[in-house]
Amino acid sequence: MLDAANDAIYVRSLEQMVTYWNDGAERLYGWTRAEVMGRKIHELVLYDPAAFEAAHGLLLAQDSWIGELKMTSKTGKEFIVFCRWTLLRDDAGQPKEVLAINTDITEQKRLETNFLRAQRLEGIGALASGIAHDLNNILTPILVSAPLIRETVSDPEGRALLDTMQNCARRGADIIKQLLTFARGEPGVRVPLPLRHLLRDMGKIIHETFPKNIQLNVESSKDLWLVLGDATQIHQALMNLCVNARDAMPRRRHTGLESGKPDCGRGVHRHDV
Repeated sequence: MLDAANDAIYVRSLEQMVTYWNDGAERLYGWTRAEVMGRKIHELVLYDPAAFEAAHGLLLAQDSWIGELKMTSKTGKEFIVFCRWTLLRDDAGQPKEVLAINTDITEQKRLETNFLRAQRLEGIGALASGIAHDLNNILTPILVSAPLIRETVSDPEGRALLDTMQNCARRGADIIKQLLTFARGEPGVRVPLPLRHLLRDMGKIIHETFPKNIQLNVESSKDLWLVLGDATQIHQALMNLCVNARDAMPRRRHTGLESGKPDCGRGVHRHDV
């Protein structure tokens, strides 16, 4: 009957010597009955010594112990077991052996972890939705005011800065839209997009926002195909690549980029897109 059980069931002496080993223990730990008889359990099953000693101490004090331990099989495979240990006594009532019934709960723990991760993502989605609405309220005055201010500015450089500000605010609004889409679990809208235009827009943003000691060079073929995708996601991917390239510039720590101050006199860094 013990051999028919799915659990690993074994008996060990108080000196940790194995005196019984069922088929379930063979399947879980990989050691055959002939290999384990008369050997100490810690020579066969690797575990955290401190956790094992603490569990063994509670077993001696309470006659039983229930808990979880991380263990390793003969082949080095790690797993988590739910242990039910019972102290066996002799006719005189003295502690003699330990009956251990161990169940592999590795898959169950993995499912629990995935479930908790899904719950966290659900919470993040709700938080993102609230933040997105707040940011949308912040960006709306910028989007409304930028075209009006532009009519009062005649300086070409000032108008270019206003255009960049308006484009970035519009892009921020698109990102907010994506956050709301994520929070609601809806798929993003994919449309045919011209990559050359996306690269050109990204070049304008980098030219206006990156430190002036970084030289930008945008190169793209005239016959680039259209791509099917989400414009905001592609912009985000391009911006991440450009920011990573900026952060990887030589001598970045000594060029004043950390503080946002340009360092004229230390050379110009080339940035190819």
